[in-house]
Amino acid sequence: MIGRQLNSDPRRGPHDDFPLGFILIEEDPAVVLELKRQGYTPESVPGKGKKVLIQRNGNIANDVTDFVHPDVDAVVSLAARVVGLDIAGVDVVAEDISRRSKNSAAPSSK
Repeated sequence: MIGRQLNSDPRRGPHDDFPLGFILIEEDPAVVLELKRQGYTPESVPGKGKKVLIQRNGNIANDVTDFVHPDVDAVVSLAARVVGLDIAGVDVVAEDISRRSKNSAAPSSK
């Protein structure tokens, strides 16, 4: 049940048309071990409101495209173009991606 819940996100899919891949719990011993540490199996149904840690590593993508502030988008897009990229995936470290960075060189879109 945990696997079905994770993979019910419409952004998850089996190929590059989806921004997020499926999480295949049974094929990842680290995920199975993490569930076991918490007393769960991939078939477990956690209680309402219960948070379950799936992975301890940081190699997890969170697609926040819909929340990116226009000024942040402008700076990131410019950075990609400067290095000659038409399409790019960019990692941004920000306290709040929906707000304009205090250090941003981009003009305010207000």
